[in-house]
Amino acid sequence: IRRPPRSTPKPSSAASDVYKRQSQYLPKGVDFARGGGKSVADILGKMTPFEEEKFLESISQENPELAEEIKKYHLTFEDVINNFPDNLLRDIMNSIELDTIALALKGRNQQDIDKVINNLPQKKQAMFEPVETAVPKRDVDQAKKAVVEAARQMEKEGKFSLEDILGSSDMVE
Repeated sequence: IRRPPRSTPKPSSAASDVYKRQSQYLPKGVDFARGGGKSVADILGKMTPFEEEKFLESISQENPELAEEIKKYHLTFEDVINNFPDNLLRDIMNSIELDTIALALKGRNQQDIDKVINNLPQKKQAMFEPVETAVPKRDVDQAKKAVVEAARQMEKEGKFSLEDILGSSDMVE
């Protein structure tokens, strides 16, 4: 009896290869039990915004409870702009170079730009110049990451609790 030759399955697309390779870095089920959403959020924070979105979308479909837990700890630039109270936004923006802020705001709506500018000291407000020219998306993404990293640093210093801001807890100003 002759057996058919063994063949190795080929990936169906380049994207699946990328996701498989990157998913190796996600914790296994046991790690989720130990670190929960915070561990996964830390890992997602090291990815590009596109990759973050795709992985979070995938986790949301496979495990909605875990996805909700991750969202309590996963910080994005949009979270900083939309959810942080003015006093924290002011502190974060004061710790970042003005050029980085301008680059991070590239492509944002005028309301978001005004909110950030209004939370800058008057001297920085006067010096602020929006980025008018075309810039690579990766540069804008890096600037947004710098803002998020500044917020994470403040959290590590104990200035606020991310879970209070992004979780179900109510904030009182």
